[in-house]
Amino acid sequence: RDFCLSRGLGDVYKRQNFSFFLFFSQTYANNYAVIIDAGSSGSRIYVYEKNEDGIQKINSIKIKPGISAYNINNKLEANRLKERVNNLLSLVKKNLPKDQWSNIGVTLYATAGMRVIPLETQKKTYQLIKNVIENSGLKYNDARTISGGEEGLFMWLSVNSGHNKIDSDYGILDMGGASTQIAFWDEKFANYDITISDKHYKIYSKSFLGLGKNLAISQFLQKPACFPNDYQSSEIAGQWNLTTCENEISRFVITQHDTNNIPTPPQNMTFQASDNFYKVFYQTLGLDSITLSKLDLAKTLSFCQSSNEVAGKTNESDIPNEYLCFDAAYFTTLLASYGFGNQQIQLFDNSWAKGVAFVLLNDIQYKRLIPTN
Repeated sequence: RDFCLSRGLGDVYKRQNFSFFLFFSQTYANNYAVIIDAGSSGSRIYVYEKNEDGIQKINSIKIKPGISAYNINNKLEANRLKERVNNLLSLVKKNLPKDQWSNIGVTLYATAGMRVIPLETQKKTYQLIKNVIENSGLKYNDARTISGGEEGLFMWLSVNSGHNKIDSDYGILDMGGASTQIAFWDEKFANYDITISDKHYKIYSKSFLGLGKNLAISQFLQKPACFPNDYQSSEIAGQWNLTTCENEISRFVITQHDTNNIPTPPQNMTFQASDNFYKVFYQTLGLDSITLSKLDLAKTLSFCQSSNEVAGKTNESDIPNEYLCFDAAYFTTLLASYGFGNQQIQLFDNSWAKGVAFVLLNDIQYKRLIPTN
């Protein structure tokens, strides 16, 4: 289940076939928010400011590894995590007015990497982080693991919010290291309701734990057909075959994760894809957008016939080139299993952290709708 956003109160109401979990955001006393996106492979801290144009990013800093990599029960590692968070906050404070530090809230939300960590270990980790924030001069707001549904919802808000209101209607696709999310406006199948200025937005948001890029590829390291020719590892020699690879991926995502059992993405809706979608398709393959029905993936990945060509492929992201062929095949097969065909998918470098800042700085309420039948 989801929990209260920040430190508000949550109540449950039951009406007919649905339970309504209400979330009340904490009103901020200023126009700044510090959000820490604690992902599975690393953490990124963002500083946002609210002005008449909406929520603006002032700065962001990325560090590795993620907080889930630290054994909080080991004193040495716990001290390393404490030092890392403290150093991050010290850098962030340089971008904030000192006379407002005590009123600027810091929110740390962890995602899929922490969802697989025992709850008691999570509790100890968040208590350590809370102590560091409270001793930093900034204001502690919240530190917890958010659900995958919330992660998708925050990304939807990040993409569609502008001028401190919802001003567009894009669907979103987010590909992290351990999980992947899809969210879009859907009155019939909505599992979230957002209230902004007395207007309701019905959003369907779904997350698949285990289908993030890093966890997915770990299931295919012994599949030669998903790696370029002449690729060598201690386990396989690459024998690239797009059709065979797609069939293997399709069985994995549909049989094991039921990805074809979600509402069909609206045909007339444009989607924005971020994170690893952006890194692979835009930064590495040079595509501004994709439409599955028009994409000739075999031609796009023709360089996978030679590992030498793959090695020479321009890559602005941090993705190993030898995984590029699998990544592209995996992403398109996953999208096809969702029901994508003619929908345009634009590629942008977005973060769900902006959606969190939008909620906090605008005193937004949202609730999760859970069918009870």
